[in-house]
Amino acid sequence: MLLRQLGTEPERIPPTVEERAGLYRSLLQGFTSQGRAVLVVADNVSRADQVLPLVPVLGRHRLLTTSRHTLPTLISAGVTTLDLATLLPEGAVGLVREVLHRVDPAGRRVAAEPQAVAELVRLCGYLPLALHITAALLAMDPYQQIADLAAQLAGASSRLEHLDDGERAVRTSLDLSYRHLTPEQAELLALLALNPGPDFGLEAASVLAGAPADHVRPTLRELTRAHLLDHASSRWSMHDLVRDYAAEKTQAAPSSGERTSSGTGEWGQSRSEQDARRSHQRPWLSAFRKLGGPADTRATPADPQGLAPLYHQALGRLLNHYRVTAHYAAGRPSLLPRRIFSRSDGLAWLDSERANLVAAVKRARAAGFLKIAIDLPLILDDYLDQQRHFDDWITITAISRDAAHETGDKSAEACAWGNLGNAFRQSRRAEEAVAACERARELFQQLNERHYEAQACTNLGHALQEAGRVNEAITIYEDARALYQQLGFKRGEADVWDGLGKAFTRLGRIEDAIPALEHALDLYQQLHDLQGEAITWNSLGKALRIAERSEEAITAHQTARDLNQQFDNRHGEAASWQLLGQAFQDVGHFEEAIAAHQTARDLYQHTNDMIMAATSEGSLANALQATQRFNEAITALERARGLFRQRNERRGEAMSWEHQGIILQETGRIDEAITALERACALYRQLPDRQRERRSWNRLADALQEAGRLDEGVLARRHATEGHHDLDGDAM
Repeated sequence: MLLRQLGTEPERIPPTVEERAGLYRSLLQGFTSQGRAVLVVADNVSRADQVLPLVPVLGRHRLLTTSRHTLPTLISAGVTTLDLATLLPEGAVGLVREVLHRVDPAGRRVAAEPQAVAELVRLCGYLPLALHITAALLAMDPYQQIADLAAQLAGASSRLEHLDDGERAVRTSLDLSYRHLTPEQAELLALLALNPGPDFGLEAASVLAGAPADHVRPTLRELTRAHLLDHASSRWSMHDLVRDYAAEKTQAAPSSGERTSSGTGEWGQSRSEQDARRSHQRPWLSAFRKLGGPADTRATPADPQGLAPLYHQALGRLLNHYRVTAHYAAGRPSLLPRRIFSRSDGLAWLDSERANLVAAVKRARAAGFLKIAIDLPLILDDYLDQQRHFDDWITITAISRDAAHETGDKSAEACAWGNLGNAFRQSRRAEEAVAACERARELFQQLNERHYEAQACTNLGHALQEAGRVNEAITIYEDARALYQQLGFKRGEADVWDGLGKAFTRLGRIEDAIPALEHALDLYQQLHDLQGEAITWNSLGKALRIAERSEEAITAHQTARDLNQQFDNRHGEAASWQLLGQAFQDVGHFEEAIAAHQTARDLYQHTNDMIMAATSEGSLANALQATQRFNEAITALERARGLFRQRNERRGEAMSWEHQGIILQETGRIDEAITALERACALYRQLPDRQRERRSWNRLADALQEAGRLDEGVLARRHATEGHHDLDGDAM
């Protein structure tokens, strides 16, 4: 939300906390350069790690944090702290007067009972939340005497003496407010506390209540009037203290004398109404059964969290709702024509509910709904991949894996391991990706599920390539190809041929790469698989460039670009533009290359791939340098370096310094070139990357000698020679 408020488009927000923090700092630097200052307010912080990434480093920017807790980590980080007292008595009275102003503009009630108001605000501990809740009771009952309400508050407070003053004041107000609720309002408040995420929509509230939306909406309105809910746009949320209080009501099992269900088994319905509703069950209950989970409350598992049965069943309904609706929104095969999402509507629903869906997986695991904890991450797999929410993808897929292992569902566990491997690979955690894919393959082998074993082998090959273990990848791809050919599954075989072609290209085996990629293309075209075809056209274009068949490479990348545009794959289109720009440079078409790299950069940023956006900036600098637009080239490299630094991508940062040093030396700015090349050498040594380090030391030696610093130049050349020895030793 903060990055959006600072002007970042949602699709450009990076997936990880570290990357978002880097983008945040970059945005603040931009405001500093414009002479602007930003005040960020972080309200109701519970942990220091929630706000540490937001602390401004430079400029006139400020961060204001509020919390009910002392946060020692912030203090140790040098953040100035100020302990605030509660409201002064006159301020507390003013707040009550302000709330009552809606129904008593003249302020007669407060003026008529000044001593009662003073006692009321004292019992509220002068705390705004308690005052708002208590004043709302007065506002909703114009005939309520303030003195009577204060007496009720005093009676409730006497039962909570073990609490600290602040918590006791809020709890007292909540107790009093709760007793003024109707049975339906009280029960709905408790039900809403079961929602696992930060907010909820009307549909989720309806599912929790087990009642139609039109029946639930007025009760939500009344709870909002009572200051027990906050309402913004089409969603509601609870203050965390209200949520904690309401959640306690879900623990004690309802009895016939309690008001939680008004003598009914489901929210707001008589027994006859329940029977009628069960005889006309919603179609999605059958969908729940087909998904393999509890379709109604009779199938819910035992609750390890101690929820009363009524609330445990309601939680099951909600988690099933999230699972089934996500299934449809993610474009999975329809089980029933209950709900048809367009692609854009499905994506919008997933975006709005992502925090709830991630929290739902965690809650399902903790509450014993293990089937939901297994299924929901598998349903969200493609969405989280395509939207590049890699942290969420890894988190919930690990939960799915563990839940599957606990239930003995080896097939689901193997699927989760495979998806986890893909998530690690996309997050550039190559060795973890390899380990996860190997485990998936092992499990599928044990299950004799040969189709999925072949798929796991393919994913393992991709992970091995990402880890730089190309020869091993080729061996694994060949295993996968043999399996797919035995099974007659051409789609999987095409994927393997594409992977083999890429591996051969990386090894310089172009005579093997081109036929492999052409075979993959032939299979994809037979299958009318445009996405696979687009990927392979780009792979083929790379191989053709190495073979110095540049015009054919240009055609290949243009074909890939057109296909990606056809099915709206922006990340794939970005890759096509980037590769097309490089092919244009090969034939000296630099203006076309500049335009292509700029388009690629913008599309990569649009799809949150900032590493490739930085890479496109580096390629753009090459084209600008070739047209002698040196200052623009240096600016592009500075942008690239900023992106690389945000992602802690030191190799990219080193390469941008090296490239900048070359341009500076070419334009006679020798001292600046020396500084840039020194930084490149230092970064390469940290990696370590001996080959590039040696190259940079040689370039630095040339620059030092050109500057007349001969002794330093000799020393730099010696470093290059030492790097060469290191390289030889590594090779042995």
